[in-house]
Amino acid sequence: MASSPYYITFNFPERYIRSGKERLTIQFKVNYLGDDLNITDPSAYGVRLLSTGTVDESYELDEFTLVSGEFSFTLYDYQGLIRNYLFSDEWWVLEKTGRVTYEINADGTWRTEFDGYIQPESVLANIRNPIIEITAGPRTDILNNTALWDGETPLNPLGYMEELYYPINDVITDIYNYVLTSPELKIYQEWAFHAVRNPEDPATIVSDISFDQIHLSAEDYFFNPNYKFMSFGELLKSLAFELGCFTGVINNKAYFRQLFATQENLILPLDNHLVIDGDYLYQDIAAFVKITDRFQLNYLNGNYTPISSQKIDKSICWYINDVSPTQLYGTWYYYKDGTTGWLPVYGVNTPVLNTNPRYLASYLSDYYWKYRGDYKNSKVIELQLAGTDYKMEYDYLWKGFKLHPYSIQKNFKANKTTVKMLFI
Repeated sequence: MASSPYYITFNFPERYIRSGKERLTIQFKVNYLGDDLNITDPSAYGVRLLSTGTVDESYELDEFTLVSGEFSFTLYDYQGLIRNYLFSDEWWVLEKTGRVTYEINADGTWRTEFDGYIQPESVLANIRNPIIEITAGPRTDILNNTALWDGETPLNPLGYMEELYYPINDVITDIYNYVLTSPELKIYQEWAFHAVRNPEDPATIVSDISFDQIHLSAEDYFFNPNYKFMSFGELLKSLAFELGCFTGVINNKAYFRQLFATQENLILPLDNHLVIDGDYLYQDIAAFVKITDRFQLNYLNGNYTPISSQKIDKSICWYINDVSPTQLYGTWYYYKDGTTGWLPVYGVNTPVLNTNPRYLASYLSDYYWKYRGDYKNSKVIELQLAGTDYKMEYDYLWKGFKLHPYSIQKNFKANKTTVKMLFI
């Protein structure tokens, strides 16, 4: 039965490679009335899969966001069908961001190694031959393109009530659910936070508040004209930096995960016989760290440099007001105390720095200096590993070292993986 929209799906036949078997599916959405077309033999339509590339996943240590997993492949389009879909004005109703699914069967079970969308700006179709090169990636552009403000008007796409506080886990979940279709969300943050019960007496501290007990002020994050987050992407990056995390999407899995930390229940042993080769490296060293709070107070480590790749220079939403003792702490994070009500969360204490409760800006300056300004904590190992079953969500134990991956490149044709990992 005809419907609008309808879908055109190319199911390329499975092929044997060194990792086992591979198969590729491309699905185009057509915003017009028509019947779904499920193509099980693309060659009958003049389309063949020539080659598949690596699947690359990583996150940028300086941007606190995942560089979304990418996957490239090449088609032989000898009747020009795919070329017409992507470039012909006759097919303006067809969305060029077709969905791409790449699966591997190494042990009798198919597992999805990539699930994303064609990046139209990456498509290369030569005018003289039928070869089309395509790169696909997750739709993380939606995070940056979903506006939160129109001039001075808050758009409030999540429909939050301005006067309410929302659990931080729920806010992160709501954002990713808004831009993705039922993503699997993995959140990990182990810091202990502190709130003050009596603003006139900083000694009245509520200690050991966990990440999932923190609430965000909707007024501050979505309705404050003096401190605007212009998009979901901007808001998530701010939260990730303030909480020592990275965030992003790979294969419809959304991550909000602490940097420079291992998850004890997700550490896998890495057998030495899987290691083909390796190199020791250093990540870029930060010569200077400056954290600026909303009162324009700076918390510094190191020596100033104008070179952007050698410094961390960020502003955060928190502040301390030493002038008025009745408003000692300014924060957009809150904790619901059964006795007093909503308490501002002002500080953090973790075993990482072994300090007493610290104001967040001061803590972050020392935290990023420890892990980005010290050669001892900036070591990286790049390993070439046999097989391809390695994931960003796991940490690994190798020769007594706990390692956290931040870059994974899987080569399925060679059945090898290159992994860059931090020593934790």
